[in-house]
Amino acid sequence: MIFVYFFLLIFEGALRFWVFPGLSGPLLLVRDPVVCLIYLLAASAGVMPRNAAIGLTVMLAVVTGLYSLVASDAPMLVTVYGLRCNFLHLPLIFVMQRVLSGDDVLWIGRRMMWLMIPMGILVVQQFRSPQGSLINMGGMYTQYGTVRPAGTFSFCAGMVCFSALVAAFLAHSFTSRDNKGFALKVLCSIAVVASLAVSGSRSTVLSVGIVFIMLAGLSFVTTSAARGMLTMFGVIGLGIAGLSSTEFFEEGQRQLTKRFEDSAHGEGVMQSSMDRFIDMFNYPIWAASEAPLMGHGQGTGTNAGYFLTTGQRGFGGGQETELGRIMYEMGALFGTIFILLRLSITIQMLRVGLGALRRGNLLSILLFGAAGMNVLMGSWGIPNTQGFACFGGGLCLAAAKVGLDRREVKKTVARTGYMGISPLHAGQASP
Repeated sequence: MIFVYFFLLIFEGALRFWVFPGLSGPLLLVRDPVVCLIYLLAASAGVMPRNAAIGLTVMLAVVTGLYSLVASDAPMLVTVYGLRCNFLHLPLIFVMQRVLSGDDVLWIGRRMMWLMIPMGILVVQQFRSPQGSLINMGGMYTQYGTVRPAGTFSFCAGMVCFSALVAAFLAHSFTSRDNKGFALKVLCSIAVVASLAVSGSRSTVLSVGIVFIMLAGLSFVTTSAARGMLTMFGVIGLGIAGLSSTEFFEEGQRQLTKRFEDSAHGEGVMQSSMDRFIDMFNYPIWAASEAPLMGHGQGTGTNAGYFLTTGQRGFGGGQETELGRIMYEMGALFGTIFILLRLSITIQMLRVGLGALRRGNLLSILLFGAAGMNVLMGSWGIPNTQGFACFGGGLCLAAAKVGLDRREVKKTVARTGYMGISPLHAGQASP
């Protein structure tokens, strides 16, 4: 069932816009029944994790949900949507950690790298196609007459998260001693370069850049990372040289550069980025002081919740930042608790990644670079971002098992309880 979740996460937008356009609204939540079924199967198999994070998640969902239904002015549908955004998929992180084997994680990563190749072709075609065309149903219009491509996702935010995870698996593949699949590495690298060029998105560049910078940092720690970094950057350099003369690459680079310049408002790119980072923390402080003690209610800060409540497009309280949205919806008390919960999960991902790194496993820490910020402060009101945050968090924790032999896994099981049935290999127990 985790594979089904993975499939729907990747192709949700394609199903909504191209396959079943008449069901576009319901299909936005198509992963919800799947994740509920995953929890049911895990519980029936006796492998549903029981930890403080899941207990706190359930407690926050019950308390804030009841408050929203009783005391807030938000419609029930908005409350249900808010509970879904904040809490429903969060336990999936720990289910994946427990049931996925290292081979499962590598299997998923290899499929993502293969998918990046046609995805790169698709986003280039979306960039070249006019606004409003069928192929661009999920794209965000730009002032340059083009779109920020969404690929097969409902929102361009999906491409941001997907590209970062692919970058992590790509970087790991170059550090691996397995020389098989070099053609896949080259083709995937070219696809990443092409998709970045036409993305029109600072977030995409930053997300992929974090992974590559992390690999460069790891090159000072392990020789495999140094060797992999040099090979990967060499391949990427050749890819840039080969694509640089194409019309779409030149236009995409021009628009991306203009995007960075326009966002700086004459302050410089670094200063503008610092101001935006500081605002991430100023907004929640303002929202906490403005909102009631227990907030305005679940879902009221999301784009969808605001539309259902007011009939207008926007965000409740103008809170476009995730931390501000949380404080607006849950108030200072429970908003702070929820932020600390997400912070604790992020720290756990980092701790597990560093532990795996000491054993020579680079994948977990690279996946932390790709998904850590989405777990901490990604916009969970956007279904794509929320799905990738939880799925990426689960991959990061489960990736710590990569490279462990059967005897080492048994020791890990005895110490941590990481065991279970692999959802990708029916009837075959994880090592």
